[in-house]
Amino acid sequence: MKYVRENIEFKNKAYRLHRWMPDTSSFKGMIQIIHGMAEHVNRYKEFAEYFTDLGFIVYGIDHLGHGETVKLNNGVYGYFAETDGWVKVVKANKYISKLMNERHPDLSQIIYGHSMGSTIARYYLIGDKIPNGIIISGVMTEREVFNDIMKVMAKLEKALKDDKSDNVIDNYLMSLIFNWKFSGDEDNSWISSLKEEVDSYNEDELCDFEVTNQMFIDMFSGLKTIEKIEKNREISKDIPLFIVSGKDDPVSQYGKDVKKLFKRYKTKELKDLKYKIYSNIRHEVLRDRRKEEVYNDFEEWINEHL
Repeated sequence: MKYVRENIEFKNKAYRLHRWMPDTSSFKGMIQIIHGMAEHVNRYKEFAEYFTDLGFIVYGIDHLGHGETVKLNNGVYGYFAETDGWVKVVKANKYISKLMNERHPDLSQIIYGHSMGSTIARYYLIGDKIPNGIIISGVMTEREVFNDIMKVMAKLEKALKDDKSDNVIDNYLMSLIFNWKFSGDEDNSWISSLKEEVDSYNEDELCDFEVTNQMFIDMFSGLKTIEKIEKNREISKDIPLFIVSGKDDPVSQYGKDVKKLFKRYKTKELKDLKYKIYSNIRHEVLRDRRKEEVYNDFEEWINEHL
C-alpha cells in the first residue's frame, strides 16, 4: 500500500487530500471517505488499509476547519467559512468525487460518510449520478425544535462575540446530551464502548476541538436544507444506499434516525435500500467491539454494488 498526501485547490481554498493506493495495478474500485465533525480523514487509516488490501483506492479530504486543511489556509479549527460554509464543504467533497472519476474513469466509486459526513453524503442523492453506492453511518436527522434552539443560541452567542468564537453553550449541551447515558465514563465515551478508542480520540490533537458559533449555524442549516429537499423534491432512485448505526449511538437517537431515514427513502422508492443497527455499540461503528462484523458487512455490500 502507498499513502500519499496532496494539496488540492478548489474555489480559492487549499485542502489536504489523503490517498491510499493498493500494491497492484489492477484496481477493484474506489472509496471516498467523508469524515465527521471534529475529526479528520487520517483517523480512517485502518479503514483505508483494510480496503486497499482488497484492491480499492481510497480518497478523502480534511474539511475546511478540520485536520491538515486548517494550516493550509491559516484557518481556525471548527470554522468552515464566513459565508456559505456548508455549501462550500459539500461542493469540495463533490469536487474530489469528480477528480477521482477523472483520474480513474473505469472504476466504480463508493461514498462512505460518517456522522456529519453522513449528512454531506446525502446530498449525493440530489441530481448527482457520481457514486455507484453510498454507505452512511452515525446518521442524524433534524430534531426541529432542538436544532432550532441550538441554532438560535449560536446566533446569539455569535452576536455577543464573533463568528469565529467558540460556541460555549452548544458545545457543552451536545457533550452533556451525548454522554449522559454513559455517566461515570470519561469524556466522549458516547463515540465507542472501547476505552482505548475513546482515549485515542481524546489524545488526538486534531480531534475534539471546540466548534465555532458559525459552524454550528452552518451545520444545522445544512441539515435542515437536506431534510427539506428529501421531503419535497425528487431524489435519485438508482443510487444504492446502506444506512448503519450503533444501537447505543446518541447521535442517531439510539437507532431511531436510521429507521426514520429508511422509511423516508422507501417512500421515495429508492430501488436498492438497506439498513442495519448494531446492538451494544455506540457512534463510531468502525471503532467499537463489533467492528469486524461491520467491516465484513461493508465489504460484502460494496462487492455487491461494483
